[in-house]
Amino acid sequence: MFEPEELKYVDLSNGKEYFLKISRATARQGILRSYLREQQRTRFLDEKGDLSTPTLEILTQVLLLVMTYPDLIASVVEQKGFDPWPVVADDFEQLPEEFVGLWEDISYRLNPHWVPTKGSFPSPVKQQETSIDESSSLEVTQPS
Repeated sequence: MFEPEELKYVDLSNGKEYFLKISRATARQGILRSYLREQQRTRFLDEKGDLSTPTLEILTQVLLLVMTYPDLIASVVEQKGFDPWPVVADDFEQLPEEFVGLWEDISYRLNPHWVPTKGSFPSPVKQQETSIDESSSLEVTQPS
């Protein structure tokens, strides 16, 4: 049901060939996905500064680089054609949309729990509200 799938793609604009073996995520891949998401979000905030009123361009970049990029990179268990691996986000952004779409379809088919849903989109701005639960010594942190 969730057997790894292979994707072969030739970029006709430059003849570059890519091979990806995409799998159902392991715990290790899930941690990689989380790490890449946080890394991209932090990088994005460092580069863009104040994002209290994000533009359409910024929201598009958040969806591509903070959500899609980490998901697709983490789903790959074997690859040929990318050097370095993982491909850097700036290079990922320039890949053909057709290739990224095919990769995305396979990744989300094998990892349906990763499919973005309403409320799952990360805010480009890190805002947290901290409160103390009076009945215990546990500190509870909730994103706004």
